Amino acid sequence: MCGPISCIFLNFIIFVTMLTLGIINSIKYSKRDDFNNIKCNITKIEYPLKIPDNIDDYSNSNFVKCDCGKRCVADLGICNKIFITTHDSNEVLLQNRFDSDDSLCTFREKKCKNGEKISNRIVKIYDNINEMKKYEKFISNNTLMDCYKYNNVYFVNDYNYYKEMVIFMSIAGFEIIAIIMIGRYCPPCHI
Repeated sequence: MCGPISCIFLNFIIFVTMLTLGIINSIKYSKRDDFNNIKCNITKIEYPLKIPDNIDDYSNSNFVKCDCGKRCVADLGICNKIFITTHDSNEVLLQNRFDSDDSLCTFREKKCKNGEKISNRIVKIYDNINEMKKYEKFISNNTLMDCYKYNNVYFVNDYNYYKEMVIFMSIAGFEIIAIIMIGRYCPPCHI
């Protein structure tokens, strides 16, 4: 391919990708109005308290694989689980967001830079213990927590997707302008 044609093609691919992502986030943003704000009764919380002492404890479900960078995967990614009781007395795992496909963790550590270092994991576990104390207070104080429900999915984060929608649509707009400018002002190449 020649100069302007390849630039137009590349910008068109970027435009289509950004437009698609913008539309997906627009749909997610529009569903936000259907979220039901409810009060959740936290019944149980599970999270790692220490590095496992032996190999059998590595199968503990409070740890998951996480990406530690440079083709590195650690087995000690943190998996926090918050269980609630629904209105019909079923105990369910609270999700992070309504579109989460994670059936194991409420909050999962997906990226753990320097996670191959044991000192990093120890610090992260202690930091996580402090973070999870705010959810333990709901149990110890016997209070209800604000959460949301959408299509039988209970979740904690009322994420509105507006910022992503604006960013993707802005990039798509920029790319369409770039396509027009390249097509109009760049001379075609002659082979």
